[in-house]
Amino acid sequence: MIYVKDLSYSYALEPIFSGVSFSVTKNCKVGLVGPNGSGKSTLFKLLAKREMPDEGKIEITGEVVLVPQEVKKDEVMECSNNIRAYLDPKKQKQDFELTKMLYGLELNNKQLDDPPLQLSGGQKTKLAIAKALLDEPEI
Repeated sequence: MIYVKDLSYSYALEPIFSGVSFSVTKNCKVGLVGPNGSGKSTLFKLLAKREMPDEGKIEITGEVVLVPQEVKKDEVMECSNNIRAYLDPKKQKQDFELTKMLYGLELNNKQLDDPPLQLSGGQKTKLAIAKALLDEPEI
């Protein structure tokens, strides 16, 4: 569950949000749309506690996983010898589960023993999405 009350956030003295309140209850699916620069990514950074609000209250029940729009530098990915090690470092998943996830994200031409750093930027982003989904976060 996500509960936000009177959220305010500014960047370089420019207000991004002011007095925003909303809630998302369990089992709800929500879409967030808006033009570039309207604060969508900033809101997610606030929810993931990567940024702190100027004012307001944010309460979250459950684990939050945030996948950036572009994976320019992912330290975990850079340290992983292969795709399998990146997706499942604790070795809790079967190969078919990982392969199924890759296939679903149109990475079916990639093998689990391929090095992730050889992927294109878009493929790295898809790989980060796969990792987030395999972690099974609540949010």
